[in-house]
Amino acid sequence: MNALRPAILSCSIALMGACSAQPTPTQISLRSVYHNSYCGTEEPGLRWLSTAEFATLVRGRGAVQHLGMEPTPVPHVDADERLLQVSLGQKGSGGHGVALSGDSAQVMQDVLVLPLSIQQPAPGTMQTMQLTYPCVVVALPNSGYSRVHADNIGEIQTEK
Repeated sequence: MNALRPAILSCSIALMGACSAQPTPTQISLRSVYHNSYCGTEEPGLRWLSTAEFATLVRGRGAVQHLGMEPTPVPHVDADERLLQVSLGQKGSGGHGVALSGDSAQVMQDVLVLPLSIQQPAPGTMQTMQLTYPCVVVALPNSGYSRVHADNIGEIQTEK
């Protein structure tokens, strides 16, 4: 039995070393800055938005300033944040939506995994019969990851 102790001890040390070599996930703060059922993106996916594209999305494409009406305010984005649009694509009825399900995301091996909640109408329920294009725009820090992954929607590289 005493002869086995050094072998067991060396195996335990080797296993601890292997376990500690595994990268520890980090958390990155994020926030939802906009969501809508009419974002106009026909295919599901992820895309980076410039601040000008974000303003156009919020205010509507081809929006015209009417006399006496204030334009829709564009939510504030910090200089150290980038904007990611998460789209579900074209849907044939109401009742679909996408939202963040948390205020932080896990980064593992340089991939940020978005915590999303995807809503779908329950089978057999009545819904409006109209085309919708649900999306959420997420403000993310500029650094700390090289790719973003969203289950069932896609993955995108960070912009250089």
